[in-house]
Amino acid sequence: MATATTLRKFLQTHHVECETVPHPHTATTLDSAIAARINSDCMAKAVMLGDDDGHMVMAVVPASHQLKLKQVRKATGRHLHLVREVDFAQLFPDCEVGAIPALGTAYGMDMVWDDCLADQSDIFLEAGDHESLVHVTGRDFIDLVRACRHGSISVHR
Repeated sequence: MATATTLRKFLQTHHVECETVPHPHTATTLDSAIAARINSDCMAKAVMLGDDDGHMVMAVVPASHQLKLKQVRKATGRHLHLVREVDFAQLFPDCEVGAIPALGTAYGMDMVWDDCLADQSDIFLEAGDHESLVHVTGRDFIDLVRACRHGSISVHR
């Protein structure tokens, strides 16, 4: 599978150059970083959250980090909880389950990201399948998510 159509069109619309990085089939974002021989600090991982009204928020943290849900709640002012993949898969119709790009803005959803991603010169994210990544510059990534809420929402594992 190539880069998810929605992600590809979003990057093209915003004039962001990207590179596709193939890797052996993996099940998790951290495993994808390892398989592609990429520093997991620059591998953006999407964690889907929801509120009691069914509204979804994508939290984006490095694959090397664990989300701090309390900090996300503080940053967003919302009582959010983890959401099962089966409950949000339909929001990403051009992606395989478990391989969603960590760029919620491409899919028109609310997003909150960890400040430590701003320190990275390169950012990698799932391309929409379990065998490829998309590589953009850190500067381009931050430009794409600048309007989203952000803060210290994770801790290094």
